[in-house]
Amino acid sequence: MVPDQSLSLDQVILSSPAVLMGGRMEDTPRVDFVTGNIALFGFSPGDLTEGRVTPETLILEEDRETARRALAECVSSGAAE
Repeated sequence: MVPDQSLSLDQVILSSPAVLMGGRMEDTPRVDFVTGNIALFGFSPGDLTEGRVTPETLILEEDRETARRALAECVSSGAAE
């Protein structure tokens, strides 16, 4: 018999090399979850979940206006997340 090699979603998320964030779409996005590998950029998960660092500050300055427009579109569409 072959051992079960399936990974749970939690295992996939926590082992991903990408920084993953989750939260709610509001006028100012709220981060409820961020993977620990955010430390690669000098931040802790608590920096984002507790509001000491905003997601906007993680976006290159020249891309922020595009990100703001995309967020506003998401919010106006009624998207919850």
